[in-house]
Amino acid sequence: MAHPVIPPTHRSCSNAVRSHSGRPRADNARINTVCRSQDRADSLVIPFGRDGEGNTVAWTVTAGRNLLVHQRDTENFPNLPLTLMATGVLSRRTHELFVADPHHRHHWLAGYRDAGDGVSSWAATPDEIGRMLAELDSAGAGPQRLLLLAGLSTTIAKLDLPDRERLTRLVTTARTRNLTVVATSSDHGARWFPDGLIAAFDDVLVRESGCSTVYRNPLGREE
Repeated sequence: MAHPVIPPTHRSCSNAVRSHSGRPRADNARINTVCRSQDRADSLVIPFGRDGEGNTVAWTVTAGRNLLVHQRDTENFPNLPLTLMATGVLSRRTHELFVADPHHRHHWLAGYRDAGDGVSSWAATPDEIGRMLAELDSAGAGPQRLLLLAGLSTTIAKLDLPDRERLTRLVTTARTRNLTVVATSSDHGARWFPDGLIAAFDDVLVRESGCSTVYRNPLGREE
């Protein structure tokens, strides 16, 4: 049985992930899973299809919450969520954009970086990613920044221990740095990642199949 979209139990009701009812429930039961808020004019909202109840799911980049998207390796368009975020940020100029892209799925962003046009850093090799993380780590608080990790498990596997620790520190302290971190991963188990990394994501979206999206807490237990 599909579960509705719900907030993690260890967080307050999230304005970043919203579910809007696309059709009435057959039993007319009220869906108690919507965190309703008035979108600001400068908000940047990314659609994520529908959940098992037919509710449309969207996530707000400008809410300042870290997001982890679990999806299968067989997704037809595994880079689509991050592509939508990157194009939205580039067009709206809401954040400085940093991209770790070990699979080279977003190599088109390198052109924006080279032209100095909205992309502060695009990194694919371990050395490039390490230098980008060091830059973010030393920057401290500043303008709003968005770090896209296009393949979290692959990124972790490519990094040495100091850079893994630096990445974990960036995610866990993101709010104090005006940094929002968004990652995609096909691995669901927190045990495969550095301690504290997965729990530092405020919102977790699970792409089960097709357009179905289930919202889980960062520990991977479905509510």
